[in-house]
Amino acid sequence: CGLVNATRSIFFTRNGQHLGVAFSDVPPQLYPTVGLHSPNEAVALNFGEAPFAFDARGHVAALRRESEQQAALHHAPAGLVAGLVRSYLLHHAFADTLEALERDSRAADMDVDAA
Repeated sequence: CGLVNATRSIFFTRNGQHLGVAFSDVPPQLYPTVGLHSPNEAVALNFGEAPFAFDARGHVAALRRESEQQAALHHAPAGLVAGLVRSYLLHHAFADTLEALERDSRAADMDVDAA
């Protein structure tokens, strides 16, 4: 099984094939558990000591592409994006980068005004 943190969903695989989403909106703290029903039942678990049959990296890449495609469908106003970038740079103390961005923005604004 696998957990997709971004969507808080759990999916199952069998022999490398994705079987679909089994649970959605799962709580943030989960603990791996295996339940068996009858005496003498057995289960084999792979916690990474052997290669996985399911292509988890490919699955993550596909989810990322899907998320990016969905984001591309929505237009964000330039002012909003500029504010987000500025907040990010301030928060992470990228003062030199912020100064360069603001200097270039002022220069671009002057070019537009001159035109």
